[in-house]
Amino acid sequence: MPGVTPLYSDVSLFRRLYIPTILHCDTIQAQDTKLVVTIPPDLELSSSERSVLAKGLNFVPLNPLPDEFSIRRDVSSFCRKLRLRHHFGITDQPDNTSPEDFLNTLGSTRSSWTPKSGENNILDSVIESINKDVDRLLPPKRTTLSNLSPEEREALLSLKRNKNLIIKPADKGGAVVVWQKDLYVAEADKQLSDQTAYTELPSDPTSDSQALVKKTLTNLIRNNQLPKSATSLLHPCPQISNFYLLPKIHKANNPGRPIVSSHSCPTVLISEFLDSVLFPLVSALPSFVQDTPHFLRLIQDFEFPENCGERLLFTMDVSSLNDKTPKFLQLLSFA
Repeated sequence: MPGVTPLYSDVSLFRRLYIPTILHCDTIQAQDTKLVVTIPPDLELSSSERSVLAKGLNFVPLNPLPDEFSIRRDVSSFCRKLRLRHHFGITDQPDNTSPEDFLNTLGSTRSSWTPKSGENNILDSVIESINKDVDRLLPPKRTTLSNLSPEEREALLSLKRNKNLIIKPADKGGAVVVWQKDLYVAEADKQLSDQTAYTELPSDPTSDSQALVKKTLTNLIRNNQLPKSATSLLHPCPQISNFYLLPKIHKANNPGRPIVSSHSCPTVLISEFLDSVLFPLVSALPSFVQDTPHFLRLIQDFEFPENCGERLLFTMDVSSLNDKTPKFLQLLSFA
């Protein structure tokens, strides 16, 4: 139906509601399998452990007793999103949020308001069909269907209990990597001991960082360099960032790509605000490349000039670019 979001775009909801009821077999076979890699290569895994890992890290085991309350709650939330998207004319176009709108969004109180039915007959019909399907398809009792064999279910529990293994997605290629924990820790210690990139701190700096952010925001607002709504850039419950590694199985000795997850650190909202400020500037640069699909579109019609001499097409990769680029040079690039 034109202009209407697909009925079941929420994959997790679809899995929980539909898979146990539309398939009529005792065991549901996975359609897609992932490569399973171990570090070291001779790390022992049973065939059942490899089988369950090959289903991928987004695999969801079926619950033999469906949670009706959660399903109905999620369906209600999904239908509300459909009505809100239609009411406010929300599309899937790239986000062009201005810095002012970003601050207002942070400072706004989450609303539970839902547009009433009657705004669009097609949308009403879609939502009515969804609710009827829920009533019809919810199993009345415990289901015997499973997307895991008994051996795979036991293997999943075994992997969960094994504290000597680290399971991560590969940095590239989509493989599932089982990393022996002592080797994972050794690789992390090796990288964190690089004093040109990391500095060991005597204690958790979160409270001091939060106080500095609060003081800085207060001064900028007092000097009219930021609007009063910028107080929303202070994270309400900050936490220290987390460091972890993604294995580079395509490189010799399988080094780890360092990732610092900063989703709750004191400066995360400031970073998002700066992104809303800088993105219009960065995207206007002639050298701007957003991602691989964007690059492929850029070179789709590219041709070398006829009389350009020797023709070379090459790429470059800088090891640990962010760690090795002085911060003042990063700031100067936006000056």
